[in-house]
Amino acid sequence: MHGGAIGTFAFGESSYHAGSPWEKWYDLLQAEPDNPEVRLKAWGMSRELSGDIITEQNIHTLDVAQWIMNAPPVYAVGTGGLRVRPKLGNCYDTFTCLFQYPDNVGITFSSRQFKGWDSPGGIKNRMFGSKGVLETEYGGTVIIRGENFYRGGRTNEIYREGAENNIKTFYNSVTKGI
Repeated sequence: MHGGAIGTFAFGESSYHAGSPWEKWYDLLQAEPDNPEVRLKAWGMSRELSGDIITEQNIHTLDVAQWIMNAPPVYAVGTGGLRVRPKLGNCYDTFTCLFQYPDNVGITFSSRQFKGWDSPGGIKNRMFGSKGVLETEYGGTVIIRGENFYRGGRTNEIYREGAENNIKTFYNSVTKGI
């Protein structure tokens, strides 16, 4: 990818479309919105506790976009809101942004955190270039299509392996000071 397999970057797409992992807390939040224990259990519905879904959840696909570009964005513009999920807490359930990178390369980003009603969800990135397209999917296929076809493989163990690596790193940090 960084060696030029897809050529000159043209534009990209990044998305994180998922249901709400906080549904089981909706009734309690409605009944006891100021109860500190309820707020901690449903921390992802509180911007003060989670940073909102763009920080708590969406950052994973934005990290991939950042890796692809290998540079920070020059600027970003976007919007979001609480449009579909019950109006509990103060976190948005949608975001739409444009990240502008050097050389006038834009990456559009969208996210949702509510039922998709048969719409494909997932954590996906695509980068279009002059020689091909890179497609990544968290827990799915990573591939380059085009002049330099590359069947990158699958990432179906990424969550388990990532959790194991994080635990190992934390353990080593605590026990060995690494």
